[in-house]
Amino acid sequence: MTATPDPAYIRLIHLGYNSKFTHDPRFTSHWWEPRQGPQGRERFSAFLNDKEVARASCSIGIDLFEVSAYVTTATSQITEIDLFETASDVRRNGIGAKVAQLIAEQFPGAVYALAKSEEAGRFWASLGWREFENVQGRDFRVMYLSDPGTPVRSWAELTDVVMDVRSVGPEDVALVFSGLQHGKPFDITVEVNQSGDEVSVLERMRVTVGATSAIGVINEIQEFPGLLAVFWDDEFRNRVGNVALRIVFRNPGDSIDALRHLVG
Repeated sequence: MTATPDPAYIRLIHLGYNSKFTHDPRFTSHWWEPRQGPQGRERFSAFLNDKEVARASCSIGIDLFEVSAYVTTATSQITEIDLFETASDVRRNGIGAKVAQLIAEQFPGAVYALAKSEEAGRFWASLGWREFENVQGRDFRVMYLSDPGTPVRSWAELTDVVMDVRSVGPEDVALVFSGLQHGKPFDITVEVNQSGDEVSVLERMRVTVGATSAIGVINEIQEFPGLLAVFWDDEFRNRVGNVALRIVFRNPGDSIDALRHLVG
């Protein structure tokens, strides 16, 4: 009778950038060939009693564009586990969960994975990682995020918060864009003016979208339903800092639809 493997004795080895794995029929061979790309992929191999039991490939320094399609707030320190596999003969013994934990501990900030299948989604969810849908819906892969250390909202949660606002006038919801620079992440603040000049900030997020300038943002949404006005104003510049533009919408739903359009 074969003893059940004990994940507590797993040893994780960092192989380095784009390292080549040896062929092993217990793993999906085409996943583990050397890969080239704009981002470094760090390779990891896990061993138990000198036997390889799991492999992983991680992309470090992920562009916030991909993350912005899933969460409305993200740290610049984020890592993707883009490939992860447990050897076929040792699955469902807790080994995968232990290896994923060890890998997450290697990097500062949050770690995430995009589930390649429903089965993979169940695995990442079993780790206690939080599930986030893509802003464009369930046709896209679901993201699972380890504890980011700071509160993170899903797009559905942000929509609920904004839609729960009890409007007091037609110009009460605005998207404030700051730090707009070509090819750089920038900040968006979702604000509501609920009474007089009192402004409540519903969300602050840092994103990268296709429109990388103030003019680009305006061109993207100038024909968007519910758009009321666009302002460049020193008052907002002084209050928020380096504000490029403030876009006011007719109601909360229009503002969220526009934001989803920009990010998606």
